[in-house]
Amino acid sequence: MMKRMLPWLGLWVVLASRGAAQDAAAVVSVEGKVLAMLAGTLREVKAEERLAVGSLVTTERNAKVVLALTNGASVQLAAEGELFLEETVDAAGGERRARLQLGRGEVVGNVPARTAGGIAFEVATPVGVVAPADAGGGMFQLRVTPAAPGALRVVLTAAKGGWVLKAAGGQSKTVAAGQELAFDVRVKE
Repeated sequence: MMKRMLPWLGLWVVLASRGAAQDAAAVVSVEGKVLAMLAGTLREVKAEERLAVGSLVTTERNAKVVLALTNGASVQLAAEGELFLEETVDAAGGERRARLQLGRGEVVGNVPARTAGGIAFEVATPVGVVAPADAGGGMFQLRVTPAAPGALRVVLTAAKGGWVLKAAGGQSKTVAAGQELAFDVRVKE
């Protein structure tokens, strides 16, 4: 498992060096073995604890975890997943932002509608960023899994509300409620 965490090491070391840890999420429930790494310390996650910005959360086989983010959104990370809690920010005007990174696995999210100074939410993947298409929020499922050597399969399902996948090259694709976007992409190893 340590080999799978190595690509994230540089990012969490930088974040951990910023000073005191800021809460990113509360752990609602845990099934199976779920681990969190922050500032070089790996530990098992328990229900009702808080996870700091910069935490890398991994789920082992037959495990899952539900997180309530500080901005009001909630996510469930399924078995054999890897989710980095990159940022939660209280911005000017009361906006609460959350940015997550899904390295592998499946995450299901529920994001409330935005109000004035409301919630902003996005999940980065190795191929782009997923965010609500508008202020209405919604529910989504996002999977990042190996497709072949040097390739990943990305599947975005919009369960409620529209969702946008913004690719690193600047293109974007909107997925309407009840629709799915699936594709394979080559990645550098």
